[in-house]
Amino acid sequence: MELITSPRCLKLGFTAYSHDCKTTLSCHILKHNIFAKARFVKHLVTADAIEKDLEYIRSAKEVKCNLYINGDEYSIGNEKELLVFRIVQEAIANAIKHARPTAIDVALNYAPAGISVIIQDNGVGFDTSERGNNGIGLNNMHVRTEMLQGKISVTSVKEKGTTIKLDIVNTTENVPV
Repeated sequence: MELITSPRCLKLGFTAYSHDCKTTLSCHILKHNIFAKARFVKHLVTADAIEKDLEYIRSAKEVKCNLYINGDEYSIGNEKELLVFRIVQEAIANAIKHARPTAIDVALNYAPAGISVIIQDNGVGFDTSERGNNGIGLNNMHVRTEMLQGKISVTSVKEKGTTIKLDIVNTTENVPV
């Protein structure tokens, strides 16, 4: 196994371990596309931005990705939508980087009272009670959730996968998308 530490990857704060060149290239393309396309997120509604991200993952990795939308979509404001997207993006990146999943599902559940977002993978899972499992990515998700005045929960079972649930109270008038 080799450590991938190209200058570009290090500049982006990204390192990965690879068994072959295909994995190296796929990880590099995936990370590049996520960062390159993130500039355009502010022009997209949350569901569109997430779907675009999942498209990149489908093209770079052999991971089945699905987006489910339940209820009537509405806007919670550009800043909040960007925070939601970043949380989902981080959860997906963590799954790809650490969990080796074959499937990732994202559900956006819209209700008048708020939005629930569920990100679920079928990867290797981890013990949430072990010290050191709350890395930078998970910490960033918690900080962004506080900024949304929402709640986040992470449940994981070894060899079964991880589920991240984000709940956001609707504090705006429902603006249809």
